[in-house]
Amino acid sequence: MVKFNTFARGVFSSFQGLGLPDDLTIYDYKVDPKTGDFVTWESLVDPFTYAKDVPFFNLIVPTIDSTRVKFILRAQMDGGYHVLLGGNSGVGKTVIVQDYLGQAGEQYVHQTKSCSAQTSSRALQAFFEEKLEKIRKNLLGPPSGKTFIFFVDDLNMPLKEFYGAQPPIELLRQIINVKDDRNGGIYDLKKIGLFKKIQKVQFIAANAPPGGGRSVVTPRLLRHFHLINCPDLSNASMRTIFASITQGFMQDFRPEFHEMSGPIVDASLEIYIDIQKELLPTPSKSHYTFNLRDLAKVIQGILMVEPKNIADADEMLLLWCHEASRVFRDRLISVGDRDWYDSKVVTVLSSHFSRTWQASQFVDVLFSDFMAQPKPTPYVQVTDMEKANKVLKEYAEDYTLNLNKPMDLVFFKDAIGHISRIARLLRQPRGNALLVGVGGSGRQSLTRLASYMAEMKCFQIELTRGYGVNEFHEDLKRLLMQAGAENKPTVFLFSDTQIIKESFLEDINNILNAGEVPDLFAADELSKIIELVRPLAKAAGKIETKDIIFSHFIQLCRENLHVVLAFSPVGESFRNRLRMFPSLVNCCTIDWFTEWPQDALISVAESFLAKIDLGSAELRDSVCSVCMIIHSSVSKISTRFLDELRRYNYTTPTSYLELINMYTSMLSSERGVINGKVDRYQGGLDKLVATNSMVEELQAEIIKLQPVLKVAAKETAELIEVVTKDKAAAAITQANVEEEAKKVNVATLEAQAIAADAQKDLDEALPAFDSAVKALKSLNKNDITEIKSFAKPPEMVM
Repeated sequence: MVKFNTFARGVFSSFQGLGLPDDLTIYDYKVDPKTGDFVTWESLVDPFTYAKDVPFFNLIVPTIDSTRVKFILRAQMDGGYHVLLGGNSGVGKTVIVQDYLGQAGEQYVHQTKSCSAQTSSRALQAFFEEKLEKIRKNLLGPPSGKTFIFFVDDLNMPLKEFYGAQPPIELLRQIINVKDDRNGGIYDLKKIGLFKKIQKVQFIAANAPPGGGRSVVTPRLLRHFHLINCPDLSNASMRTIFASITQGFMQDFRPEFHEMSGPIVDASLEIYIDIQKELLPTPSKSHYTFNLRDLAKVIQGILMVEPKNIADADEMLLLWCHEASRVFRDRLISVGDRDWYDSKVVTVLSSHFSRTWQASQFVDVLFSDFMAQPKPTPYVQVTDMEKANKVLKEYAEDYTLNLNKPMDLVFFKDAIGHISRIARLLRQPRGNALLVGVGGSGRQSLTRLASYMAEMKCFQIELTRGYGVNEFHEDLKRLLMQAGAENKPTVFLFSDTQIIKESFLEDINNILNAGEVPDLFAADELSKIIELVRPLAKAAGKIETKDIIFSHFIQLCRENLHVVLAFSPVGESFRNRLRMFPSLVNCCTIDWFTEWPQDALISVAESFLAKIDLGSAELRDSVCSVCMIIHSSVSKISTRFLDELRRYNYTTPTSYLELINMYTSMLSSERGVINGKVDRYQGGLDKLVATNSMVEELQAEIIKLQPVLKVAAKETAELIEVVTKDKAAAAITQANVEEEAKKVNVATLEAQAIAADAQKDLDEALPAFDSAVKALKSLNKNDITEIKSFAKPPEMVM
């Protein structure tokens, strides 16, 4: 830049009357098209007027750099060229382009596409085919009389394939290159050989320097672009931007607050610059990437308060400390890093505000909006933690009653802090959160409760057998319809355990960046969306065209939808995903769930053991302390285990809860065994007591009956004598009876012999008798007469 400045000054000085002043460089001047004179860019910067009803993300403060870049961008686009903006992340490339597109004019229509590591050429082609109109079978283009501008953000994010090519980049090159018949379009993916020409299309692209997941773009594509470098904003430019906003915001405050806007911006700027230098990203701290968006989030947080809720300058400083901590401190993972940040804030407070505060005065400060009803509630400082605990418990009970889902949480100090941070993000327009912590730390439960407190629907996918991309897209359709078409504030809670395929994150990356997923809705679904959103767009005063209504649908999605990601830092997946999908860091505020402190461990143990009778409060306190010591000692040994052996052993809140549950279950089991033995022994003892009582009663009764027994014994003896005598007489009688029985038996035997002999004779006589009877029956009167006629019948007849 210095060489070109010297060269250009030499060229201009050779012409009479074209010399430039020596106090500025050639980059600070432009030629006035009307007068032909050199004028400074600074004189062309539009003035900024703060409007409190304009959302923060729509506040654009013009600077010399943004004015210069936007002028060149407009000139190149009006000339029909493609433009590529390069520069570090957070310098405002996307803001400049979006600002230009909003003022490009009626002759242009535009769409934005954000790339990530998982962006494929197929998805990119589907995006182009969805946005462009089909003029003919083999021709695509913008509406009649228009030029289509596609803004491709993060151009160098797509991964390279095995042989080094980037298919999405090659597809762009094929569309842009219109020098021959084989380019300037796309091939139909269904009809082989059908080439669709694309006309009246221009591209604006933006990318950061290669590294950290970004690749080097092939020169075959770059040769089609006019490259504009967006330099890092100078401290003066950053101060101008944020001081303009804070000064406009402070106009509604009392006069003593007006002079605080400058120091607040300077203090924020100093922390931002120093934290970039001191806390560099490492493999274990890959999310330590700070850019201008983080500085903007600090100012955005300050803008959430109302003048009547800030009592004095000290409370305003506490608010600033709180917002800076939410952006910078909450993502720090080590005690050393947090101590460095605290000491830096102490230094800044002393140098910019003349306050000699200690870290303990601002570290635990909380601002939130859940302390009052009804909605919308003011953003105020939480000064009474006991009251906050009570309010959150009431919310948890209401959640359980109204949604019929248990919400049994322990609101110790850290839990209250985390839920207030989530509520803070849900309060902000386009506020998204990345909650990082191990399993069981309460990320999802706190998010559900915060959503309920903010009166928002909490949407979460449910994994089933065979769940894949198609099912995920159906869930996203319902999510976007709920947020956009139905205009309902919605929280999308997504956990890393639900990532079946990495393409899920590609869709979430698109939602974070642009508020939509390309090629998600079918034609009939788009028609349904247009009909549902048309009244909303009309109420907003927008023209009722298809494109404008769909743009309003996307705007509603971005305004109503809050994405909360619950990720675990364990393993390499977290680091790789942050590198491949930059929006996870750029578009989200990170809240790192650190290890539970000792007071939190004791609070959780007391909550779980409060339902169990341990005999005394002292014993309960001792058991809680033992649980805390066990968990803390294992955590310390795990750290030593990692240092000495380079092996990980994780002690999570889930393991602590399992420890308490194991103790309570074993206590219940052992109590059941002991109580069973006690019951058994008690039953036996009761039997013995009852038996002894019965024996005593029987003994008393026996004593009472002894005289009767003596009389009965005497009578019994006399009776025995009588019975003995009768028994002797009976024996004699029995002998006689036996003798008679023998005689009777002999007679019986004889009678039986006679009867047998008679029976034998009878058996022999019976046949003759039967024959005689038969012969007798056969006689008739004539036979009798004939016998009578015999004077001497024959012997046989007789």
